[in-house]
Amino acid sequence: TNALICSKYAPSIPKENFTAMTRLDQNRAQAQIAAKLGVPVQDVRNVIIWGNHSSTQFPDASNAIAKIGGADKPV
Repeated sequence: TNALICSKYAPSIPKENFTAMTRLDQNRAQAQIAAKLGVPVQDVRNVIIWGNHSSTQFPDASNAIAKIGGADKPV
């Protein structure tokens, strides 16, 4: 919500420059998956965080893909 409000009232800043707290949670989830698989974090994608930045959030790796040995593989 804060990112949406800021982007509305700061039109000179490109919308793609705004992120939400759940982006932090997504980064953490991707980093944990990458560490477990032994790949760089940039090789993990399609991780989703459902819910708010709180104890009610749900990290979802059901559609996650990691580049392992040069090939994309489901996590």
